[in-house]
Amino acid sequence: MSPRHSAAEAERTRARIVRTAVDEASRLGLEGLTVGSLAQRLGMSKAGLIGPFGTREKLLEAALEQAGAVFHSAVLEPLSDVPSGRVRLERLITSWVDYLADCPFPGGCFVTAASAELDGRPGPLRDRLRDIVVSWRTLLASEVAAA
Repeated sequence: MSPRHSAAEAERTRARIVRTAVDEASRLGLEGLTVGSLAQRLGMSKAGLIGPFGTREKLLEAALEQAGAVFHSAVLEPLSDVPSGRVRLERLITSWVDYLADCPFPGGCFVTAASAELDGRPGPLRDRLRDIVVSWRTLLASEVAAA
């Protein structure tokens, strides 16, 4: 019988898997990310890799959510104390351009690449990606209107 792991250790493992999946998917695409190659890169079994998620699709969804959170943290959070208007819009655009120029993902902008990859492929992953993109566009339009 294997030793029990703490909830904190399980969460650290899950986070490490997701971070690595995001990095790999940014280079290979979401569809190019295989359980076998990811498990090998992390030094884990395939079952150990998928266990925290249940399915490969849920792992890919977690990677997409993490990429969205990284974008939000890098581009939007620094503006939380700036009131709507021209200054906020200018800072938002600057922050967005800086994010794209010095992207935190090895393969470039995750959402842009995933948008091109999943375009025309129905399913929950594409639906969630669409929600992320629509949310960003709605926010951007709102900021333009406020400016």
